[in-house]
Amino acid sequence: MTNETKTPKGISRRGLLKTGAAATGAIVGSGLITGFPTIWAQNPITLRQFGTGVSNINAIAEKCKADLGITLEMTATDSRRRCPAP
Repeated sequence: MTNETKTPKGISRRGLLKTGAAATGAIVGSGLITGFPTIWAQNPITLRQFGTGVSNINAIAEKCKADLGITLEMTATDSRRRCPAP
């Protein structure tokens, strides 16, 4: 009995993925693909948080302003549903 192994013919899925990844990396690295949008944040940055009154903690807003320079506006919302007056 002989021990023969079959070698696959053609392109394997792994080979195709490797070649595709290498080609994509080369194209992106060469600078041929450009035009991606750049987003610049406006200063000062203000984040608005809506939640219950319990979640509004002023110490977090003060620490956010001191450490990150971001203003945090907290708004308490009422989660109770009210029936309209008849």
